[in-house]
Amino acid sequence: MPRPKTFTTLAKRLSLALYLGCSLTSVGGLSIGLTGATAVGFSQDAQAAIPSTRTILGRMARHNGQGAFIVEQEVRLNTGREPLIFKERWLVENGDTMRLVVTGLKATDWRWDAIYRDGKRIASPAFEGGSRDLKTTEASKEFLEPFLHHRAASKFIDLLIRNKMLPSAAAKERPRVTVSQGKVLTEVGVRLARSGGVVTWAFGEPTPIGAAREFPGAWIEQDAFLLRKLRLPTQAQMTLQNHKRFPGGIHLPQERTITWPNPQDPQAAPFSANIRLLSVRSQGEGKLASSMQPSSIGASELKAARLPDEARDFYMRFR
Repeated sequence: MPRPKTFTTLAKRLSLALYLGCSLTSVGGLSIGLTGATAVGFSQDAQAAIPSTRTILGRMARHNGQGAFIVEQEVRLNTGREPLIFKERWLVENGDTMRLVVTGLKATDWRWDAIYRDGKRIASPAFEGGSRDLKTTEASKEFLEPFLHHRAASKFIDLLIRNKMLPSAAAKERPRVTVSQGKVLTEVGVRLARSGGVVTWAFGEPTPIGAAREFPGAWIEQDAFLLRKLRLPTQAQMTLQNHKRFPGGIHLPQERTITWPNPQDPQAAPFSANIRLLSVRSQGEGKLASSMQPSSIGASELKAARLPDEARDFYMRFR
């Protein structure tokens, strides 16, 4: 007895999705999973084959290049009556090891140095009076640059778990498709959604209508696997635009906007920072190793260290 046409079509679509290593929610209009079946604006067919979390984050990690990089950018802070403009020079080995040098439009205006390694921030005392010694603290929980420079899916998974965008169970390797009681179940925490008019893989639960606070999440462009938007549990948010590929295989946004609630008055207009990429230079593996040592921040850098009070919130939280 021949199989019904609809069954044959369904079987073909299911086989193709499994072959592609996808986590399924529905195939051919038949609901077979949990994630995305209720996603607004997408049919069940569109939700049919969502890649696994590790596949999506692994593809994104490939865009973060190989070797070391020197990244220069301009930061325009809107935290007071007048905007403040800084230049940042990032020396990047990977998402765990970086060096930052902050100056004003004139190199003598402002100065701040920080080294990030092993989860620590070793920095000059830009806002403290008296001591001119380096200060070692835990890296801020809102430190944003690792989202641009990690090179492994596991690193991104850890970041998303810490920021409540994925459940802790996501840290454990699991089959891309799980069958339970005859049903094919998808991973929890990833769905199709739109961000800035672009279709994305969205991590984190959607914010309920009328909620007082928005849920944390990350939005990764569907076809390009590039980070387009990020929202932290603190309500700080980063949008990324106009990505470009640079020598060394790194893809970076040429424009970023970071917004966060005014700490003095949460009902007032949010603070913001506009970041414009100026240049990216690829360096050989290990070329920047000496700059990642605390001894590279010398007496002259410590003596020059100072930033305006209006910049405190941004640099202590996001840097």
